[in-house]
Amino acid sequence: KLAVNCGDYVVTEAGFGADLGFEKFMDIKVRQGGPEPSAAVVVTTIRGLKWHGGVAMKDMATPDPEAVRRGTVNLKNALNIVGMYGLPAVVAINRFPDDSPEEVAIAREAAIAAGAVGVAEAKGFAEGGDGMTKLAAAVVEAADRPSDVKLLYNDDDSFFDKVEHMAKSLYLAGDVKWGPMTRTTARRFADNGWNFPVCIAKTHLSISADPKLKGAPSGHTLPIRELRILAGARQIVTLAGDIITLPGLPSNPNAWDIDLNSDGEITGILST
Repeated sequence: KLAVNCGDYVVTEAGFGADLGFEKFMDIKVRQGGPEPSAAVVVTTIRGLKWHGGVAMKDMATPDPEAVRRGTVNLKNALNIVGMYGLPAVVAINRFPDDSPEEVAIAREAAIAAGAVGVAEAKGFAEGGDGMTKLAAAVVEAADRPSDVKLLYNDDDSFFDKVEHMAKSLYLAGDVKWGPMTRTTARRFADNGWNFPVCIAKTHLSISADPKLKGAPSGHTLPIRELRILAGARQIVTLAGDIITLPGLPSNPNAWDIDLNSDGEITGILST
């Protein structure tokens, strides 16, 4: 709110993915009193579209326009999600040196067809501020458009209705599978008066809970494994699939390798 009162335009990061970070920004942060945004920027890369189009990581540098075309279904779903909240969307194509003009053109065409009000290439890494001016102009134009901000569900909807609606509208799921004790836990939360917004924790590699399902898979099952209450933050964390929450330590944390050698120098940090 301080930034909004001190500048003409304020840019903030919602987080990764329209189905994850953006949804939480709207249905948790904005719902609980945060300033309403005027527009949204959906960041995409040719590499990301290739990945959703079935290209292996080792082949990312090889031009593959048809794979980009296949992968645009994921971008289209992201733009559809932004549209559910009543916001105009600008697509930023974050450029890499090996992106071909044909691939960029396919991504641009798909974004406009899916409802983006603007598309601009983001070349900040190679060109600094000069490489971002077209994107900035597109965002200003979008932010100056009228918008009608909507949220995905009502505050007084039941927890089960919220999750079912999110699963089918955001993640294109066919149904929701409730794990052992999750229904009982949800009812206990409701009995305590904890009818809070839902914070779904799932993989970022797919709109489903299965990281192997690329593109925009539909009709899948969203498995709810566990529920956790964050009473202070007023959220119900809903774990879908095999997901690790923060701090997200691996089975063998790097901290175990940090040590001092005989000369009193630290080893095991980055390149040491």
